Amino acid sequence: MQIETTFRDISTNKILQPWILHLQNKISAVEEAKCQVEIIEADRGYYNSEFFAHSYLGKMRGFDVPSELIRCNVPTKFTAGKKESIWNFLIDDKFKQVSLHSMQINHYCPMNLRDLCRKYNVPYEDGYYKIPVAQVVLVDEYQKGKSRSFESIKNEAFLIQNKVLSIQEQLKLVEDEYFKFQQATKKNPHRLKYRKAKRRKKFSNSVEERLYCLHYSLYDHKIRLEEKKK
Repeated sequence: MQIETTFRDISTNKILQPWILHLQNKISAVEEAKCQVEIIEADRGYYNSEFFAHSYLGKMRGFDVPSELIRCNVPTKFTAGKKESIWNFLIDDKFKQVSLHSMQINHYCPMNLRDLCRKYNVPYEDGYYKIPVAQVVLVDEYQKGKSRSFESIKNEAFLIQNKVLSIQEQLKLVEDEYFKFQQATKKNPHRLKYRKAKRRKKFSNSVEERLYCLHYSLYDHKIRLEEKKK
């Protein structure tokens, strides 16, 4: 019995992702029905750099047809940066709702895609082509079952932010006071840090107990407020 092993040069023979090929076929089917596809809206599972590259390069209909722009509208993945952008949009009037970003595809993407990136001078850096995309920050509460105006959400965000800032200032004062207490009473003084583990119940005196309990009370309140940002 002979076993044949085939090695592919991924830099030249890598194929398109099957779901992109499937989507191109669907676009062709729509156009055969005398309709035109101008935009594709999908869920965040389709937030993919090669997908956006096809749109940017005008090749959503395929590589063997004339270039034509078909826009893609896809939510970004759930990340800390996404939550931060939404929060900054609510509390900072100067924060731009629409901004330019980029998605990366590496040099070993499908050859047709790579050649077009070269042809149209797509920015290339550290082995990656930078596909320009527009990021739009949106605010909704569909998961919370609420229906409030944007101004109402924005006003609540300002209140929460101001409370968080106030608590942070109070925490700094308490931590400084606790450290001074440590310096005056301990050989190895240390700053108070928040820990989720079991908390202390025994203290050297009432001053230490007051500062310790106040610190945790403020920190717990801060955490509850920051949960509301979500």
